[in-house]
Amino acid sequence: MIIKFLSLESARDSLLILEAPILTDLSCRLHYQHNRVIYEPEGSSEELSLGKGLFWHVLRRIEKVYGDVGRYTDPSERPFIKQEYDLVRKGRASVPMQKYVNLNDRLLKSYLAFLSRFYKEKNKDNRNENAAEDKSDDGHHGSAVQYDIAGLQECSQRIHDGEVVAESKYQKDKGLYNELIASSDREGLLACLTVQEVEDVILDKIKDYLQANHHMHPSLSADKGRSFFSEVLIPLTKDVEVEYLLARYGQR
Repeated sequence: MIIKFLSLESARDSLLILEAPILTDLSCRLHYQHNRVIYEPEGSSEELSLGKGLFWHVLRRIEKVYGDVGRYTDPSERPFIKQEYDLVRKGRASVPMQKYVNLNDRLLKSYLAFLSRFYKEKNKDNRNENAAEDKSDDGHHGSAVQYDIAGLQECSQRIHDGEVVAESKYQKDKGLYNELIASSDREGLLACLTVQEVEDVILDKIKDYLQANHHMHPSLSADKGRSFFSEVLIPLTKDVEVEYLLARYGQR
């Protein structure tokens, strides 16, 4: 696994670039109802026409095309679904995926949980009669899936760019990190990798951005956008950092 060394400031800047598109796609997704049927297990052709399992159906097909053209030979990319790819671009070596940290399963679980919480609160605030079970469905299944997948791909890139951040931090204090890695001290690594002041600055910027651009993101409040980063993306980014350091330097 080869990670290009960047300054810590440059590594953090690479994360900041993705914040606006993530917030845009999340806001667009929240414009529609929950449409829970699209997240059910993939159904038959007839059931798909009614939306059942549409998210998984589209995600699988999109990633198959991306994989066939070599997207996942790029070490910065991660698929959500494990499947075989037929590389159509000759001369590109396959990347041994097991060597790379891939926390997309955790990301997807956390993202879907965030959606569930959001729509339960929304329905409760609107006194929706379906609030207890959250059966809200507006029929816009295709659009919901479109923004789900676009946003998840950006979120995946954002959290896995944590590898670059982790490498930058490691290079600044190899002795300390090697000691923690040797003892597989995940909690110690997490504590060393966490810079609360930087996280607070990021979260404040997100809140300020959404407040200043509410007309562009009417479905996503500043507090909810901040919560998405504080509860989902930042913790997962740090998990990537920990797993990356253990995978890269733990078995030398």
